[in-house]
Amino acid sequence: MSSQNPGGSSTAGKVIDFQQQVGSVGASFGVIGASIIAIIFGLFGIAGAMAAFVPMSPIDCPDRVSDAQKEVEEACQASPTPGKASPVPRFLCQSKKTALAGAKKYCSQKTKHYGFLFFLFLIPLGFSIVWLAKLQKKYVDTNPAYGAVAGTATEISMAANLVRAFKG
Repeated sequence: MSSQNPGGSSTAGKVIDFQQQVGSVGASFGVIGASIIAIIFGLFGIAGAMAAFVPMSPIDCPDRVSDAQKEVEEACQASPTPGKASPVPRFLCQSKKTALAGAKKYCSQKTKHYGFLFFLFLIPLGFSIVWLAKLQKKYVDTNPAYGAVAGTATEISMAANLVRAFKG
């Protein structure tokens, strides 16, 4: 018995050989898919790193300004008529208006968001995914038993996807 054909020339050996070939094809598609994912991760990593150095308004600006605007409307509508106004509601209304002006000033300042540099971690992650897919392909091609198991897993996965697709 050779290491390439663990089952010999029997029917079981032919099935194992077929499963190993299916596993090899599946592993090849895995390398291709991993390469596509790595390219996408690389593009997102580069785009995120570039975005880190572009001055932008703070991310929470729309919420901050709209919340402050609502607080001004609530505080200023709650105060009684101007002639009979007590100092507490007027002071509250004025402080909310000051807070709104501060929120608008905060949003007018553009800053760099260095947190986007974390997107650079996608690049080595993409390389790692490709490396693992190539390692899988190597094991499938060099170990017939492992290749047969991988081929069986590939067939089961394909069958499950087909059932799911036709099931609706």
